Amino acid sequence: MCTWLESEGKRGDNEICLCVLEFLKTQNLSAIEHVKTFSDCCGGQNRNRTMISFMMWTCQNFDLKSWEHRFMEPGHLYLLNDSDFGEIEKRKKKYGPIYCKDTYTALIKVSQPKSQFNVLDMSGKFKNVHNLVEQRKFTKKMLEENRFHFLKLNWYKVFQNNSVHFRQTDGNGSIQKIEFPSLAETFDTDLHSSVQSVKISEEKYQDLITLLQFVPEMHHKFYMDLEF
Repeated sequence: MCTWLESEGKRGDNEICLCVLEFLKTQNLSAIEHVKTFSDCCGGQNRNRTMISFMMWTCQNFDLKSWEHRFMEPGHLYLLNDSDFGEIEKRKKKYGPIYCKDTYTALIKVSQPKSQFNVLDMSGKFKNVHNLVEQRKFTKKMLEENRFHFLKLNWYKVFQNNSVHFRQTDGNGSIQKIEFPSLAETFDTDLHSSVQSVKISEEKYQDLITLLQFVPEMHHKFYMDLEF
């Protein structure tokens, strides 16, 4: 499970990609050839150009042969980890006051009765994954000719050679193929530029300052230093 502050990142595709990458780094990738993942159908996080570009980059950068991804059927299936958040909420009611991220991380770790969650701190690890999209050829004409629609995908498989096999919800279940070639002669293997800190609204900042009277003084500086 990955954690970060609201002032460190948002909850979009860029952050999701970096969280997945951070988890992959904890594995022995030299012994892995194929990756399989599942997710819900959120278009902003999972079904878009950024995610496919990131998967291609990962396959090439870590010498993976393929990355297969499935989307759960809305209203029919659910991810097992969805219940994890419920466990955290139940434990939080009995945990006592939480004033800082470290305390919340400790709460998450003990929320799983049988085994502790592996919590990955994403502070300072966010980069601009959107740069990878600019290195790929995603043209409207290409997508239309191949009848490829990101929001209609229910399964796809990315290969190291820039090709993608996919199946969509509006089809007959057949698997189709499309290629997203690199625009550069050599594919950039680095993720550049850190994502700038996210500013909270002035209204939220003022509300937090008002609530400091109920927060131990040792935590005041953190809240007062938030950008808005």
